[in-house]
Amino acid sequence: MEDGIRLSTDVFLPSGSGGPYPALLMRTPYDKTRVEDGRMIYTQIIAEAVEAGYAVAIQDLRGRFESDGDFVPFHENPDSDAQDGAATVAWIRTQQWCDGSVAMWGDSYGAWTQWKVAIDGEQKPDAILPSGLPMSALDSPVLRPARRILWYVGRMGPDSRRRAEQGGRSLDEQSAYRNWRTVERSRWLWFLPWKELPDYLLGGLSPHYQGLLESRPGDYLSWMRGCDEFEGPVLLLTGWFDIDVGSVIELHERLKNTRDESSPAYLIVGPWKHMDPKYDLSRYRGSIDFGEDAQWSYPDVLAQWSDFAMKGKSGPLFPGPPIRYFAMGDGSNQWREATRWSEVVAPAQRFFFTSDGGSAGNEGALSEFAPEETAMWTYVYDPRDPVPSAVDEDAYYGPFDIGYMDLRPDVLSFATAPLDQAVELRGSVHVDLVATSSAVDTDFCAWVAEERPDGSSVLIASGFVRGRYRNGIDQEQFLEPGKPERIRIRCRPTVYRLAEGSRLVVKISSSDFPDYDRNHNLGTDPYSDARLVAATQSLRSGPDHPCSVSLPVSRPVR
Repeated sequence: MEDGIRLSTDVFLPSGSGGPYPALLMRTPYDKTRVEDGRMIYTQIIAEAVEAGYAVAIQDLRGRFESDGDFVPFHENPDSDAQDGAATVAWIRTQQWCDGSVAMWGDSYGAWTQWKVAIDGEQKPDAILPSGLPMSALDSPVLRPARRILWYVGRMGPDSRRRAEQGGRSLDEQSAYRNWRTVERSRWLWFLPWKELPDYLLGGLSPHYQGLLESRPGDYLSWMRGCDEFEGPVLLLTGWFDIDVGSVIELHERLKNTRDESSPAYLIVGPWKHMDPKYDLSRYRGSIDFGEDAQWSYPDVLAQWSDFAMKGKSGPLFPGPPIRYFAMGDGSNQWREATRWSEVVAPAQRFFFTSDGGSAGNEGALSEFAPEETAMWTYVYDPRDPVPSAVDEDAYYGPFDIGYMDLRPDVLSFATAPLDQAVELRGSVHVDLVATSSAVDTDFCAWVAEERPDGSSVLIASGFVRGRYRNGIDQEQFLEPGKPERIRIRCRPTVYRLAEGSRLVVKISSSDFPDYDRNHNLGTDPYSDARLVAATQSLRSGPDHPCSVSLPVSRPVR
């Protein structure tokens, strides 16, 4: 680099005396020589790309693993990723083995680094394939401890601790993950206050962690406005069970609005979780097998995309309709195509929260008819006893059974009658509440599920709102205790078919922990104040102020 920092880069070339070749670049903070289960994690990706006639360059980010310098996370120094990435692209283009064309690929953090180079780099790649694109460091205006603390402890901490030579011993990443899951997770996720999390646990990254907690929410999607600066081909790859799937879809819509056919933008959404260095595009999620068609190979996708974007070759995936999405659920589990996401979204049908005289106090019904009388549901949210999140051990979403919530007095359930025929959701579910709290700040959460005749409740999508940010993450407005407030919860988009005889259920509560940090109900800084107090929450649904859910359904539900 211009400042004398050496960025360690491994280059793999096709065998023989051919060349020069188009190049594929991946920049990662997660170790370019990463090994799991006895094999280098990128081996298959590299092998297929090289066999297809590409030079492949994999680089450790500044301050990570074999690269020199100091690591600064992207939320603190976004320009570094743009400058280092652009310099790397320029260097590759000058190499004898490169024909001058360079595309970038990578997952999660590696997806972010691509966009920074594509938007702000003096030298831009010719095409990009960002998988599991994260939209911000917080993912929302609230700390998500299960993911973020694990990221520091398991993903980033081991190398930072090794580089800082903290003590004579350090766990490798796999050992750190195992230690977190089996020993530390149940301890540290309940730790308060978050600002006093010990430095040794964070592997020397405490200053960056503290900086993250001290930052305040803003328009964390503002960087998307700069995507117009990049005119090369783009493939966005994500999954229905990724926290940022909705934002990625919005990004694709923006790209479609600003580009023509000469600058293609593609979107693929499968039944997958957030991408990680394993690039797992599995047919299995939770206890559900989505079928053989759902099992994809990332190396194949990369090779086909590169052939299309770099060589102009046609293949099974490209060219074709800009959107490929996987329709999940009963009798479906199949790939579909579309030109725009707006073409996929089904018309919304509004269902109202009504009381059901034959149900328990924390249950109600979803009716297509507005309530004629006012009904009220009340529960106590105690942050010392939060609703457990429906996530796996690494805090990734999935179609998990949330029937356990029915045992809790702080979870309200509203259900349709059994469906007389299958219904498909296509789009985002919106929940509109008229809510009252005894606290100046609190949270409201919604889960949408398919309650099957066998008694299981399969999670379809969920959403979260912190009261102080109910009108926008850049508009902090506290609640007035006892005053009814309108709260809108937007759930992740989905395409999911509910079976005949099942019921659609919406569950409401005020915590989703440890996926989201608990609200202390005090209105103070949640990261420095360890106090927790209970709040009494009420929903009121009547003729003039109904609570409701808007369902994007394929046909009217009766």
